[in-house]
Amino acid sequence: MNETKDAPPETRTTSWIIRQFYRTKDAVPGTDPAQESKRPSMKIGKKETFEQGDAEEQVEDFKLELALLRAQLQQLESQSASREGDWLQIQASWEKKREVYHNRLTEAGRLLADSRSKEEHAAARKRELSEQITKLTAELRDAHDQHASLRNHLQLQDPREPKAIVDDFIALKRSIAKACFKLASTTGGYIIHRYPNITSSDQAVHMLALKGLLKSHAPLACSPQGVGRPLHDFIDTALCVGLNGMLFRQVLSRFHWNLEAREDQLIWQMYQTIRRNEPQAVSAKWRSSAFKAIDCAESDAGDEAWAQEFVAFFNDCCVIPLVKSLCGHWSSQAMPESLSHSIYEIALKARAWHREIRSNFMALDFTPVTFEVDAQLDPESMLLYKKHRPNAASCPRILATVGLGL
Repeated sequence: MNETKDAPPETRTTSWIIRQFYRTKDAVPGTDPAQESKRPSMKIGKKETFEQGDAEEQVEDFKLELALLRAQLQQLESQSASREGDWLQIQASWEKKREVYHNRLTEAGRLLADSRSKEEHAAARKRELSEQITKLTAELRDAHDQHASLRNHLQLQDPREPKAIVDDFIALKRSIAKACFKLASTTGGYIIHRYPNITSSDQAVHMLALKGLLKSHAPLACSPQGVGRPLHDFIDTALCVGLNGMLFRQVLSRFHWNLEAREDQLIWQMYQTIRRNEPQAVSAKWRSSAFKAIDCAESDAGDEAWAQEFVAFFNDCCVIPLVKSLCGHWSSQAMPESLSHSIYEIALKARAWHREIRSNFMALDFTPVTFEVDAQLDPESMLLYKKHRPNAASCPRILATVGLGL
């Protein structure tokens, strides 16, 4: 194949070859007479020859190369279509991701807006609560000041602690028990010395009189089975029941001993009504003022006179009838003067303690209590006398209240 002089071989490209092919085709003799005269004359020689067979071969090469180029173009187009499909898939995936991220961003924006709204609402609520707290604090301070002023106005300063009041009451009970024990020892010794055959309560000379004296406490002297109690034990118990009962009825259960029974009950009911409906300070001040108003007419000499009358009453209504019922005889030797003085001091102590809790003690209300005969034994509020044990009964009943409760 002969070389052309238009371009060097190393710079010949496919497009250049195709252009040269069509130029050669146009230069074939006989195709265009007008241009044929213009074409330079070919010299048939050794170096510059243009044979028909070489041209055809060159055309065939060009055709093969063109077919190859077309195949390569189709391959590139196929690859381009495949890559375009991949790109579309990638683009669709990115679109989905972008939509997801957009939704997340939208949701995050909504949450942020809600959070800011809630934060603003919380800040407003906090300011509102802070204002309310400030207002309530001021009101509470005013209430404290008013309460302190009210306490200073209504309450009296208690001169003693509650424990001291309770200790005085326990000391009074012990004085009663000690005096009755000594009196029982003296009286019992007198009876046994004069009447050796009387050693128990069921041997009393006048049993009916004894039961009448004891009234509802008659089983203390003789049980339904006819069993009595040792003489000293019986006298001690009977004197304790009698002395505690007299002090309770005349002093400890009353609002004030100078009032008649009906008046005393009326004042007591008035006080209980005030106590239920008013604060302790108000009811206590009313109690103190009412008691002092009633008590102001009585002097210390009045207490002493009453105590002497109480001793005489106790002798006449309890000690002397008890001794006479047991042995049929009474002597002043059964009641020495020292024991009478002990009962006298007990009466004064009972009045003084009652005056203290009614007029001078504001914080609490102390109420002495006793129990009626045949009441059911309650271990929570009752204590068996001298460790006595009841019979094995499901619901034991009491025979008497030997002491006082508070």
